[in-house]
Amino acid sequence: MSQKLPSQDVKRVMAIDPGTDYVGVCLAEVTGSDLTSLTASTMLASDSKMGIDKLIHLADKLLMAVRDFAPDYVVIEDYGFGSNFFNVHVAELVGILLFRLSRRGKCTICQLAPNTVKFHITGKGKASKKDVAEKVDELYGISGMSHASDAVAVFHTFRKYLCGELSEEDSRMIS
Repeated sequence: MSQKLPSQDVKRVMAIDPGTDYVGVCLAEVTGSDLTSLTASTMLASDSKMGIDKLIHLADKLLMAVRDFAPDYVVIEDYGFGSNFFNVHVAELVGILLFRLSRRGKCTICQLAPNTVKFHITGKGKASKKDVAEKVDELYGISGMSHASDAVAVFHTFRKYLCGELSEEDSRMIS
């Protein structure tokens, strides 16, 4: 993934902030280095589902959005590390998504570490959720601490990569 966008290519990006009950989704179009459209929302898991069935339900909803939006890139904030119980379940969702997206083909799949996203949206790798939300509101007009604003922060970081604004070290974090 070392090539940057040609100056006038329109690229569709779906950025995802995964969770076990809620998933933030940002859908954006970029032409060259210009943002041409951006929407963000939060998907909710079904209350009637538990465990792996809940994660599969969320993955199904995300894959329907992928089918409908037809992104060139799907960018997922990757919580596949750490030892707490929450991270394990989020990592399971990310694993399901990565598997199903890779089988589908049709888009490039990328992952960003949370501290990379926080650093490139706020300038601090250990920024709080509030810091991230305030910067997303300032830059994109999306207010409130939510999974949707976190997904916009994921998009923001990936957009820097597309525009060639990340250092070589940072761009290696994108796999």
